[in-house]
Amino acid sequence: MSVKSYAYSARDRLTKNFIVSEFRCKCGRGHATLLDPALPAKVQQLMPSIGAVKGIVTSGYRCPYWDKQVGGTGNGMHTKGLAADWKFYRQDGSVIRPEIVACKAQDLGFSGIGKIDGEAIHLDIGPRHWWGDETVSGGTSGSVTTDYYSYYGIKRSGHIAELQQILNGLGHSLAVDDLLGPKTLAAVKLHTVDKGDKGELVRWVQQRLTSLGYRCGSIDGIAGSMTMAAINAWQRANRLGEGYLGGSDWPVLLS
Repeated sequence: MSVKSYAYSARDRLTKNFIVSEFRCKCGRGHATLLDPALPAKVQQLMPSIGAVKGIVTSGYRCPYWDKQVGGTGNGMHTKGLAADWKFYRQDGSVIRPEIVACKAQDLGFSGIGKIDGEAIHLDIGPRHWWGDETVSGGTSGSVTTDYYSYYGIKRSGHIAELQQILNGLGHSLAVDDLLGPKTLAAVKLHTVDKGDKGELVRWVQQRLTSLGYRCGSIDGIAGSMTMAAINAWQRANRLGEGYLGGSDWPVLLS
């Protein structure tokens, strides 16, 4: 951990999405902001996995006085510059459920995770383990689970299952079994990704290509120039026709 002290007026850019002023204490006293830059960096890393294009810091650094004012102990991770509370948003402006964020944050190794309400979540990189749920009795006093997937009843899924869920949202009726069967393949072949296209299918393609080592730029669900360049580079590498993604491209991308 490497906590830094930033002047109250500082507006240093920490990552693509976050600047230091977003983490100021809300006590109104204008004091310095303590923050470990590793925290926003780790959250920036989390965002593509949850399909987020924007993250809002609802509570960042807290001085001991303000931490107590909002119900803390005056000595928690917020006071040490190791924690913040967030809301995450998709391209269409909808809020990403904190249950989903909790599962993906677990995968990424956050030491502190806690659902705050129906929209916000606590994330920290403190030295102790705490996976809580502040919406239930006793949720703030200790960990409530060792596995958020089972706790919230969320299925662990591979890239095929995620695609099946997206295709079902597009009008198909596929079993979400994470298996590339003939029905899944027939369904996806009815769809293409071309420049300017938007949506969850585009986001899935961006995530898939990124995992294969092709740079799509932001994983934002928009097939812009970088995404199309990544598609074309992948097509060349696999000796496929270059252009939009579709048809015989899908079996290769799904293999």
